[in-house]
Amino acid sequence: MLRLIALIMALIYLAIPSPAITGEGEEPLSVQGLDWDAAQIFMGGMSYGVIYFNTTLLIDGKAQLYCLPTGVGVNGRVLWELASKALKGPHKPDIVAIAALDELKKKYPCMK
Repeated sequence: MLRLIALIMALIYLAIPSPAITGEGEEPLSVQGLDWDAAQIFMGGMSYGVIYFNTTLLIDGKAQLYCLPTGVGVNGRVLWELASKALKGPHKPDIVAIAALDELKKKYPCMK
């Protein structure tokens, strides 16, 4: 089941272009249709999917989406902070997820 979720997240990531960075001074990031607590739960769940998918890529000998340095972890709070760098105001859950993953890849790229 987790592998299916990871696959869906990857397909969403590949199918939708990365969101543009919005200007400063706008309202803080929020997820449409979710209150603050639900948005945090969503991001926590997303962190499990991202970690699982990236680990599966490593085990399968494929290129990872991101490479964390030793001692650095990913959780819902980290993904929220990363998405908040790219987005302001309310957005659909999939756009927030894509922004978080895109920022994660930028912050922790894998050396080739």
